[in-house]
Amino acid sequence: MVQIENEFGSFGDDKNYLHYLVQLARRYLGNDIVLYTTDGGTTNTLKNGAILQDDVFAAVDFSTGDDPWPIFRLQKKYNLPGKSAPLSAEFYTGWLTHWGESIATTTASSTAKALKSILCRNGSAVLYMAHGGTNFGFYNGANTGQTEFEYKADLTSYDYDAPIKEHGDVHNPKYKALRRVIHECTGTPLHPLPADIERASYGLVKLQKVASFFDIFDKICDPLKVAVSEQPLSMELTGQMFGFLLYVSEYQGKGPYSILSIPKVHDRAQVFVSCSLDDVRNQIYAGVIERWSSKTLQIPTLNCSSNIRLSILVIVMNFFCKV
Repeated sequence: MVQIENEFGSFGDDKNYLHYLVQLARRYLGNDIVLYTTDGGTTNTLKNGAILQDDVFAAVDFSTGDDPWPIFRLQKKYNLPGKSAPLSAEFYTGWLTHWGESIATTTASSTAKALKSILCRNGSAVLYMAHGGTNFGFYNGANTGQTEFEYKADLTSYDYDAPIKEHGDVHNPKYKALRRVIHECTGTPLHPLPADIERASYGLVKLQKVASFFDIFDKICDPLKVAVSEQPLSMELTGQMFGFLLYVSEYQGKGPYSILSIPKVHDRAQVFVSCSLDDVRNQIYAGVIERWSSKTLQIPTLNCSSNIRLSILVIVMNFFCKV
């Protein structure tokens, strides 16, 4: 099975786009493979995201603990007759955690009960996640609420309170409970559990400052790759998809201070000022502007014989994604 789109019906209804993805998949994968989409278990999301006429299987997802069978009956309306196996393509075994939140957990008993209500009635489920993992580098992702100001960046860890933990542990109540349900409902034999992966303590790790960002700026900045523009460019337009982007401009200081306003900063901007003729390392930290706090920033006017250099270092806390 190859998935064409994931929860597209929650965000759009572009059937031409979906048809194109099907044509692309068929061209390279052939006609013997099962193509499918996954959408939330509502009429609106399935109507937008399913592509019945292309013989693409429509799977569903929904909150763990919801009654699955009314949703599976709705799923049948968006599949060809006889081709609507009840499938929860994202059976949530836990939940993700955002920065600043307590680590999300769900109970073994409630998760096992929800899985049993599907499997023991001949339904199917894909465990999301079966194995907790790690968002390496800048690939952590983020979520939002009703407005863009409800931005929540995910943790580097994606342990998810999954039955197989991020570090590989299976000797936990949730793994054992789900294992018993799968055995009870499908007859799959139970094999001995493997031993937990041995872990070691690194002890106390001491860090010491080696250099600041502006101390090494000249070494990491290639002048030939600097983008020059009258208006600030988005990171994508500079070919920078992750990490940091430094915006630099100059202005003449007037009065005791200036006011900096960035109504649409994404995601977090650290602001520095210096005299334009000074060494780039002589930066004065002026403050921070964040997506969820678009307040203005008061910047002191420096006593410079030249213009004032304004440096804004923006970090991508990360792109919006689904759970």
